[in-house]
Parts: sequence; C-alpha cells; structure tokens
Amino acid sequence: MISRRSILQSAAAALAAPMINRGRFALFAQSETEYSARTVDLVRRCTVIDMLGLLTLDYEKLCAWEARPDRFPRADFLRLKDSGITVFHPAVGYTTGDIYAASLRDITGWNAFITAHNSQFLRVESAGDFGRAKTLGTIGIVIGQQNSEHFRTVEDVDRFHALGQRVSQLTYRNNRIGGGSSEPDHGLTEFGAAIVDRMNTTGIAVDISHCGDRTSLDAIEASRKPVLATHSNCRTLVPHSARCKTDEAIRRMAARGGGKRTNSGLTKVYQG
Repeated sequence: MISRRSILQSAAAALAAPMINRGRFALFAQSETEYSARTVDLVRRCTVIDMLGLLTLDYEKLCAWEARPDRFPRADFLRLKDSGITVFHPAVGYTTGDIYAASLRDITGWNAFITAHNSQFLRVESAGDFGRAKTLGTIGIVIGQQNSEHFRTVEDVDRFHALGQRVSQLTYRNNRIGGGSSEPDHGLTEFGAAIVDRMNTTGIAVDISHCGDRTSLDAIEASRKPVLATHSNCRTLVPHSARCKTDEAIRRMAARGGGKRTNSGLTKVYQG
C-alpha cells in the first residue's frame, strides 16, 4: 500500500532533482501515469474539497459500511487519504418512495459511520472544520442531500440541521420547492422561498445543481447567503445540457457571493 508519507517523499525527491526527471514521476509502481511535483505539492498544501464524491462507487460496499461501520478497513481509508482529498460531500438524491425516511436513514448512517471512526473522519459542521480536518489529518464529511423533498415542513430544516446536514440541493426533479432541470420549470414556489429562508437561518447551504433555470435564478435572488452549484458545468461549453448552468446564473451566483472561496465566504454559508 502506498502511504501518504511515501507520496510526499517522492514529491520532495522530484523537487530536489529536477534535472533527472524534470519534476515528473509516477506515484504508483505499476502505473504509467505521471504527475508533476508541482501538482503533488499543491495538493499536499491545499485543503481539497470534493463537493460531490462518494467514498466508493461500490454501493453495496458503501451500504455495508453505513450498516456495519466495523467493516470499514484501514486499507480503504489509506486509499482515500492517498487521493489527496481533504473533504468529501457524499450526497445522494432520493426521488421515489418515502423520501423523508430514506434521507433520515442515509444521514443517520453517516453519523454512525463517522462516530465509529472519529479518529479518521470528521463531520463538517462549520467553515472552521475544513481547515481542522486538514490540520488533524482526518477526512472531512459534509453531510448533504441531492433532493430537498425530505423537508416536508419548514421545521424539518431545523431537524435535519440538528442531525448534521449542511448542504441541500433544492430539487432533483419538480417538487413543492421548485423545478428540476429535466422538466418544465415554473420557478421557486412560496413554500420553496420559506425553505430557502430557513436554510439560511440554520446554516444549511442552498445547492442549485439540478434545479431548472428559473428556479436557479429565483433561489439565487431569494437566498441571503451564497448559493452553491456543487456539480454543474457551464452551458456555453455543453449547449444541449439542461443540467448545465447559463452564463446569467453563473454571473448572478458569483455576484451574490457564490463564487467566493475565502474563509469568510464559507463562514457565511455554513454559519447562521
């Protein structure tokens, strides 16, 4: 198993002998992929946040870890550390059945997993926890959902915030809050505006990744805090994808603080 220490030692060696390998090297013995020493050093120094990344794409394994945290082996933790990612946002979107119960079960599972491995994982509750995870050498977990239908009432926002949820995508498809990108979008509803307001108050970040164009713009205007698009591309680059954001939405989001990457900007999002 390649350790984080061995990666950093390799980076240091590459920096020390640029005339030998011109600052490029393979991290893994049996891999032909090379990385620049500058890239590895940048990842080492920075707090790297993956705003939509599961710990594994093997869903059977992931469910087993949540149900039985003791099944999570150290080897898998080391693989995650070797990725260089400091914080993961492993959000999923429930769209059928009892969405409230499914979301509750998902978040409860993450809490159990983090508690069982509290020397390896840290639940991100405020902006300061991003840097704290980096300093401690743990992996941060931002608990979120890709659909906010589990907010049956405004009071549900408070309940899920108390459970540790810090990001919530408003829509995956059309719901009581607003419109999804794959269906006719009539914008943020009155109920949706109330949900956004309570999310601002409690400290749950508003995510518009799967929202339709009208709902995206309405949410940006309604929110008192920066809005996130955690996993969307630019529509100018991918013209035929309704999932991608328009230049107008991107500019408005940035103008309202959504493009900020400073600690103060993150504090505005994650603290009430």
